[in-house]
Amino acid sequence: MLRSYRGVILALGLILSGPSHAQPGEDNQSKTEQDSANQLARIAAAIEKQPITTAADRGCPPSQDNRQSDLCAQWKAADAAAESAQWALWSFWLTGLGLLVGSGTLFAAWRAAHWAKKAAEHTETGANQSRRAADAAEETLSLTRFQTQQTLRAYVGLEKMTISMPLMKNGEEMRQFEAVFKNYGSSPALNFRFGGATIVTNQIDFEPSSDPRIKPDAFDRPGSMLAQGGAIVRGLGQSSVAELMSIIGKEKHLFVALYCAYFVAGDAEEKVWRQLYRFETYGHESSSEFTIASLNYAFEIAGDWHKAT
Repeated sequence: MLRSYRGVILALGLILSGPSHAQPGEDNQSKTEQDSANQLARIAAAIEKQPITTAADRGCPPSQDNRQSDLCAQWKAADAAAESAQWALWSFWLTGLGLLVGSGTLFAAWRAAHWAKKAAEHTETGANQSRRAADAAEETLSLTRFQTQQTLRAYVGLEKMTISMPLMKNGEEMRQFEAVFKNYGSSPALNFRFGGATIVTNQIDFEPSSDPRIKPDAFDRPGSMLAQGGAIVRGLGQSSVAELMSIIGKEKHLFVALYCAYFVAGDAEEKVWRQLYRFETYGHESSSEFTIASLNYAFEIAGDWHKAT
């Protein structure tokens, strides 16, 4: 096809470039025709240089490259597009798989944190319960120790008060009041000390804390040990028979203030015992023949001056 085009163009060039008779006014026309012929010659030369294409473009095999074939270039472009699409598909699936794995990892981490929190809560609950159990055990142990100490400790109290046999003092018959202290506990009373005073007064109500003769911190002698079940006698004040008769007749009143202090084993706190008594009588055989045996009397607790630890 290109060769036929080339022939036609050459023919036109020969016709235009043929001899002509020079006439006046025809020089410019001859120059124009010459230019046209030159252009046609250049077009023919360009057409001559174009590659000759066969009637049937068969393309090229997939593994080969033919840059003179339009069909081969199209298949190459199609193959490249298909390969790009395939890689895009693989990238999509790999991205989805990575997202799925990441989601699973995130979910597993969340579940692990959730169960770790639950385990921490259970651990804290168990620790609190263990702490409460330990506190309860310690409290029980302290209570048991306290109960044991209270059971085995010394308890000193007044067993009785008596009136002694007659005593002569400056030719006058006197009676002495005596107090008997006893340890009712199961262990010795350590550093046991005693003090007391007898007060004869006209007042039926008596406040021991206001009387200077009663000094609960002043004891009669250095401390000693009072064994369990043991007793000790302490003499109190003395009264004449005449004074005692006035007490029996309710003309006067006799009060006895007693106090003692001691320690128990295993306890550094000093135990203190205080009590106020009033002497009471309930008659006798004869005022002229007064005898202790015939006197019905008792020492009763009076007032609120009581402290025992």
